[in-house]
Amino acid sequence: MGTPRGHDHHSGYWPAIDGLRAIAILLVVLFHAGFPQFAGGYVGVDVFFVLSGFLITGLLAREVQATGRIDILDFYARRVRRLLPALVVVLLATLVAGRLLLSPISEQSDLAISAIAAVTFCANLLFWYTQSSYFAGLSEEIPLLHLWTLSVEEQFYVVWPLIIIAAAAMVRDRARKLTFVRNGLIVLSIASFAAAFFVMQTRPTTAFYMMHYRAWEFGIGALLALAPLQRYAQSGLGNRGGLFAWAGIGGMLTAGVMLNSASLFPGPGALLPVLASAAAIAGVIIAPASLPSRLLASAPMVTLGKLSYSWYLWHWPLFAIARAHGMGELPLVVSTPLALVALVLSALTYRYVEEPIRRLKPGPFAAPRSSVLAGMAMVAGVFACSLLSLRLVGEQIASDRTLSAVSMAQSTRYDFKPECAIHRFQFDKLAPSGDCTIGGASGSPLVFLWGDSLAWQTRPGLSEWGKSNGVRVLTRDFGGCKPHYTAVPPDAAPVVKEAATNCIRFNDEVRASLRDLKSQQLKAVVLAGRWSVASQIQSEVGDWKGDLAALVREIRALDVRVFLLAETPQHARSVPGCIARRGAEACGLDRTEVEAGRRKAMTILNEVASEIGGVSVLDPMEAVCGATRCPAMRDGFVLYSDNIHLSVAGSKLLNREFDRGLRSIIGGARADVSDITAR
Repeated sequence: MGTPRGHDHHSGYWPAIDGLRAIAILLVVLFHAGFPQFAGGYVGVDVFFVLSGFLITGLLAREVQATGRIDILDFYARRVRRLLPALVVVLLATLVAGRLLLSPISEQSDLAISAIAAVTFCANLLFWYTQSSYFAGLSEEIPLLHLWTLSVEEQFYVVWPLIIIAAAAMVRDRARKLTFVRNGLIVLSIASFAAAFFVMQTRPTTAFYMMHYRAWEFGIGALLALAPLQRYAQSGLGNRGGLFAWAGIGGMLTAGVMLNSASLFPGPGALLPVLASAAAIAGVIIAPASLPSRLLASAPMVTLGKLSYSWYLWHWPLFAIARAHGMGELPLVVSTPLALVALVLSALTYRYVEEPIRRLKPGPFAAPRSSVLAGMAMVAGVFACSLLSLRLVGEQIASDRTLSAVSMAQSTRYDFKPECAIHRFQFDKLAPSGDCTIGGASGSPLVFLWGDSLAWQTRPGLSEWGKSNGVRVLTRDFGGCKPHYTAVPPDAAPVVKEAATNCIRFNDEVRASLRDLKSQQLKAVVLAGRWSVASQIQSEVGDWKGDLAALVREIRALDVRVFLLAETPQHARSVPGCIARRGAEACGLDRTEVEAGRRKAMTILNEVASEIGGVSVLDPMEAVCGATRCPAMRDGFVLYSDNIHLSVAGSKLLNREFDRGLRSIIGGARADVSDITAR
């Protein structure tokens, strides 16, 4: 058995490496397509990171050994020719598809912004800032979400050559340069993994998207490139190379099958796919003639590996746009053909874009300097097209009354200080109550609103009511944290335990502040929560009546009235997005179904109110629903800003319910709320 055809020690090309790329892209596509057997297929990205570290470092190391330096301009020119042309084609095609198939509300504008982020290689920063989690349900409808990985790789490509240049410059002896680089790389990789491990416990989204927390994965591949693997092929270890390759392939596939979105990743959970990738790379380099190496170097695997970059670029936009346009999950009977369509597009892109530019270097791609300038021009082109898309979206919204109302529902924000609401898990301390109180003058009656994000959505309406009645309103809310929540789930993942602990600290501090608020004319506490649905820090809803009753009794012991605010109707999909795509009539809810969904929660709220004196239930259903339907729009205003939270206009519909329930705390005077309802 000879060396596989196409193997070249000098150029660093190994056909079996393309075979590993094939496995990585198959894992990713099967995962994104929704095949349940590959719930951990996202680890294919980590395989790509290790491969990139190996290939790029090998290329740079050979240049340092041959010349003692790195031609940084030529390196970046090669990256431009390899990555940018195909990326720009996909970005422009996705922008066009978005104009035809996506909603002008949020979807098209978000697509344009993400295209700018993607072509400037900072998409990971954008999605880190805007997304609660890569695995969150609505993230599946973001057409360019997958390009966070390309941004991480490009950031590595920018930083890593500079690090090697700086490290190599510290050593005069050319033979010792790479040894010095290797030692530094070991330190950096250990530091990156340790940082990822600790950050993963509290800020998993940060660890997931940020390049420096992924650097150890590139580092593992880079260390392989600096190891004398080919020398081992001549030793006894070479006979075991095939075993390394089999173990690596098996580890990659095992990770793709066994892991899922709940795994602690990319911390310890990433060790298996990363180390498996390293084993596979080492195996095929040490034993290129072994059976696994020859299988990986077979024509189908090599072909698929060569198409992996373009297939990665194409497949996710097709999936995401199909999901967004259909406003629902993507069944396998749809996602599988779309994956094949993406494969055909990738073959065309490889044949007519990637290969001609990379191999033939036509026109401006002939020289390094002009290649970099051509890359800048392509970036500017995508930037200009994205800005044009944003302008067209703005003009379309301005000329359409319904779209204008939808845009207003999503963009209008009530003027509250950000420190008075907590929407991330980390809790420090409560802001001073005076900073979070609005409405009447000092000494006037005080109403305290406390709860999760359904308390937050209530702020505009309750605050308007307070202003109109000379009542001060203090608000404290923590996203996903119900006011009665007191226990950390024992079997929860570390990040969930961290979130639950912060929620409990928040609730404890709020309870501790009640006695002081009593001395400030506290007359009523309004408790709001998404009672019928488990939050992100709960494994299930459970029996929470006892916890709520205990909290209510604690408040009543201060001789303060308690009002339990029931849930507003909860939609499965974004209401503004639904209206923009299907019209308001198609986006309302059947009231009977809404009532059925919250029946258990309403029973508990009413039982607590009936068992404890001085407690009332405020039900917003009459304010936002008709006799048989809960509409998405009323009087030209969209009632929701997303799928579960009321818009500012929707929140103001609650004023009459507040007036009916709370007027007793101000001596029974009836407020004139006719001018503060949604308008």
